[in-house]
Amino acid sequence: MLSDLDIVIISVVGGALATAAIERAFRVLESVAQSRGGRGHLAGTWYQHIPAQRGEPAKLDRVECRHAGERLSGTIVRLSPPSATDRRWEFSGQARKDYIFLAFHSVRPKPNPWSYGTIQLLDTEGDLTGSYVRPRLKETQPPTVDTTPVLLTWTRKPPEGT
Repeated sequence: MLSDLDIVIISVVGGALATAAIERAFRVLESVAQSRGGRGHLAGTWYQHIPAQRGEPAKLDRVECRHAGERLSGTIVRLSPPSATDRRWEFSGQARKDYIFLAFHSVRPKPNPWSYGTIQLLDTEGDLTGSYVRPRLKETQPPTVDTTPVLLTWTRKPPEGT
């Protein structure tokens, strides 16, 4: 026959083992979700709209985003203007609450070695708004680098005609 102390010890040990097993199961499920793409709410296709500014024409890009936990990664492909549809970038970064920060670089740096930088976005109830910064060489003496932010928006809705 078990004493009251034996029952307490068995209950405590059994509870500790059950808690450890449940924690392990949650970690395994999280790992499986991440290995399958971990589709957070930012995952999927976005359209990056860059209005005409700083003497540059308006631009439109398709963004394919992967989102697992706080981590983001993906690709950006230029859709317009037609003269720039061969441009592609990769990005990685993090989402913390409503703030998203990414580093991007060109997949093909030969035509444009300055095509890298950062994107900062704020999740504003569906659309993401913010800016990107990339170095631009100024023709001054001595040459300097301009890092003025360029405004942009990410939307889920495909633009008309795509």
